Amino acid sequence: MEDLQKSMTDLKALMEKMDATVSALAPLVPSVSALVALPTSVDALQKTMKEAGTHLESVSVAVKRMEAGDRPSESSSAKQKGYAGSQQGSGLLNIVKFCVRCLQIAAVY
Repeated sequence: MEDLQKSMTDLKALMEKMDATVSALAPLVPSVSALVALPTSVDALQKTMKEAGTHLESVSVAVKRMEAGDRPSESSSAKQKGYAGSQQGSGLLNIVKFCVRCLQIAAVY
């Protein structure tokens, strides 16, 4: 009989501990669906950042080529446009540099 009483006391203590644990976890229940979706969201974010990195590399190469004056798509007639054309190219280069810098900052955050 004493063994039965001890078992019942142990069971009661275990049930009280479980009740306290469930009570502590109850406020977190609304967040479960968001937490379940988190791995998918992280995977999508990583994929997007990888694609942005690839595009950023391409733009960086283009900017370096522009800085070096290597414009393979430029025809001989375009080379003859003179100073006005180079000013426009310089302005475009500054815009591209600005965009690249913005993408680099966005990739960090």
